[in-house]
Amino acid sequence: MQTIRVSALAPYSAGKTLYLASMYRQLSLISRGRSFYLKTDYATSLNLNSTFNTAKDPKAAWPPASRTSNDYQFTVCIPTPQGEYTPLQFNYLDYPGSLLTNPAVMDDPKTQEVIDRLRDAHALLVLLDGCGVLASLLNEPAGERFLNFELTSTFEFIQQSQCPVHFAVTKWDLLDGRYTLRQVRNRLLAEESFRNIIDSRGELSKAPIRLIPTSSVGMGFAEQLPNGQMRKTGSQIRPFQVQLPIISVLPDFFAYARIELEGSELLKQAMRLERLARTEDHEQRRARWLNSARSLINLAAGPAARQALARRYPALGRLLPENSAELVDNLMLLAESAIRRHDMQAADQREQQLTRAAELKQTVNDDRSALHLVQAEFDEIVGAFDRTHPESLLSVDGKLVEEEPPPGPV
Repeated sequence: MQTIRVSALAPYSAGKTLYLASMYRQLSLISRGRSFYLKTDYATSLNLNSTFNTAKDPKAAWPPASRTSNDYQFTVCIPTPQGEYTPLQFNYLDYPGSLLTNPAVMDDPKTQEVIDRLRDAHALLVLLDGCGVLASLLNEPAGERFLNFELTSTFEFIQQSQCPVHFAVTKWDLLDGRYTLRQVRNRLLAEESFRNIIDSRGELSKAPIRLIPTSSVGMGFAEQLPNGQMRKTGSQIRPFQVQLPIISVLPDFFAYARIELEGSELLKQAMRLERLARTEDHEQRRARWLNSARSLINLAAGPAARQALARRYPALGRLLPENSAELVDNLMLLAESAIRRHDMQAADQREQQLTRAAELKQTVNDDRSALHLVQAEFDEIVGAFDRTHPESLLSVDGKLVEEEPPPGPV
C-alpha cells in the first residue's frame, strides 16, 4: 500500500477541527464521478462524524477546537465486483495552533520532533483563517495581526519542508460574493513575507504551491457577527471544496518527484518499459511486460541506487522509500504519470483524463491497478479545478506564477 504523509498546520482560530471532520464526511462515501472512498478506524470515524453532526445542528454550539497534536490514518478504498482494494493511505498529522502563535514554543524540544515530521512529509497543508483573510482585505486591525503574526509564523515551519504546499483558505463562505480568489491571491502576494516565501522555496524545490478556497459548512450556513463570532443561520450545510487539498496531494507529489528525477536513467528506463507494456493489446502479454519492467527496474533500484538518488536529489531523498519494492512501485507510477502528462499535452486534457479513468475502472484487479485508477481520478479532479481556477497555482516548477501585478492593500 502506498503511504502519503500529510502535515497540517493552522492557527488556533482557523477551524481545523471542523475542516477535518467535514473533509472526512465528504470523502467517506462514494459519490458520482469517483470510484473511491475514505475509511479510518471506528473511534476516529465516530469522533469526526460527531464533530460534523454537532456543527450541522443549527441549535447546537460550534464544536470545541482541538488543542493537541493528532495522527490520523485514512485509507483510500475502491470496491469492485472482485472485492475491495486499498491501494493508498494518507497519514494526516494535525498540529495544534500553538505551534504557530506561541513564540516560546520554538524553544520547546518537542518542536524539533514536529520539524522532523515536517521534513518527512510528502505534502504540507496550511489552513489560512478566512476571518483573517477578510480582515486583511478590509484593512482592519485583525487583518494586520493575521498578516504580520499568524501568517508569518507559519513560514518558520514551511521553510523546514521542501514538499508541495497547499494553502487552504477556510471559511470561504465569508469571502464568497465579496472577493474573488484572484483578489485574495493578489492581497497575499502583496505582503512581502508571503511573496518571499514563495520565491525562496522555488530556489530550493520545484514542488507545486497552491491556494485553495474551502468552507467546512458552505455558503449561507453561518454569518459573522459584529463581535467576530460566527452564528448559524439555519440553512443547510454544504461543505465546499474541503476534499481538494488532500486530493491534490498525490498528483502534486508525483509532479514534484517527476520534476526532481527528470533526466534520471532509472525513470527513463521505467518510462520506456511502461510504454512498451501499454502498446500491447493482449492483457496477459501486457501483464508479462509490466512484470518484466518491474523486474528490470528492481535490479537497478537496489539500496545503492536509492542512496545515489538521495544524494543527487536531496530535496526528494528523505521521501524516497527505503524498501526496494516500494521504490520500484514509485518509479513505475512516476513513469506512468510522466507518460500520461506527455500524452495529455498533445490532446484535450479533460477528455484524456476522463477516458483514462474510464479505461482503468474496467481493469482494476489488484492494488497496483487500483492505485492507477485513484491517481487518474485525482488527476481529473485537480485538473478540472485548475482549468477553472488557474490563479490557484502560486508556484509551478519552482517559479512564481504571475497572474497579474499584485496591488497594494484592497
